[in-house]
Amino acid sequence: METIEGDGIYLEHTDAKIVRGDRIIIGPGCNIDLVEYHTSFHQDEKATVKAKRRS
Repeated sequence: METIEGDGIYLEHTDAKIVRGDRIIIGPGCNIDLVEYHTSFHQDEKATVKAKRRS
C-alpha cells in the first residue's frame, strides 16, 4: 500500500509507505516507512517504523 489515512488507525501485518492520522497504533508485523500523527502514536515492539513525526 502507498498511503493509509484516517482519524483512528490500528494496523497489524501491514506494509505501507505512509500512515497518516490523529491516533495511530502500529501493531505487530507492520513495516511502515513514515507515520504522521496528530494526537497519539504507539508502536508494537514487533513492528518496524522507519520514521515518525507529529504534525
